[in-house]
Amino acid sequence: MKQLIIISYWIIAILLLSTIMMSLDYSFSESLFLSTIFLPGALTVKYLLPRISFSNRREAIKSIITATFGIVIAEISLLLFAYSIICEIRSGYDHYILSELPVILINPIFIVVIIVALSVGNYYIGIWIKKRFPSKKCSISFSSERKIITLQPEEILYVESNDSVTLVVATSDRKFRNKTPISQWAERLGDSFIRIHRSYIVNRKAITDIKGYT
Repeated sequence: MKQLIIISYWIIAILLLSTIMMSLDYSFSESLFLSTIFLPGALTVKYLLPRISFSNRREAIKSIITATFGIVIAEISLLLFAYSIICEIRSGYDHYILSELPVILINPIFIVVIIVALSVGNYYIGIWIKKRFPSKKCSISFSSERKIITLQPEEILYVESNDSVTLVVATSDRKFRNKTPISQWAERLGDSFIRIHRSYIVNRKAITDIKGYT
């Protein structure tokens, strides 16, 4: 059901975006094609933003600006490529000549607004899904030194990333070495854990005090 809702959201969002494209003198199929070009940028924001650490605001802002610039450049390139394909298809119809590419489509502000709108909508859909369909607590299994370890989420105190190795620190002074990237751990552990640094994910219930950088 959760996946169906998410898929439905993206379908509706693309259809709504297609209506904007149709106002620019594109057919429905062409509008649909151009609208899907914005999906890579929106999905990049969805998976990239949670991986940015805000413990250092300057670095976080720098990362956001860099990511935004890269996404906009990629989207403009994809839109120009899509436009060339549409021109190629229309070239076979003498009565169906395509005018120049509307400037608004390659306007960085327009691209950012569309991608932000898609991402914000997806974010709030995600929040609604979590409230409507709360996930049941389940154990977490992972490999550590050729052994399969199974823990309950509440047993994990924090996860620390050290280059290509992560250290899972659990109750009773237990420590397990693992090679799963910390970004994947953040997804598996969910909202009951908080990423306080690019190298640390902490169990919210295990936090006893906050001081400076501790």
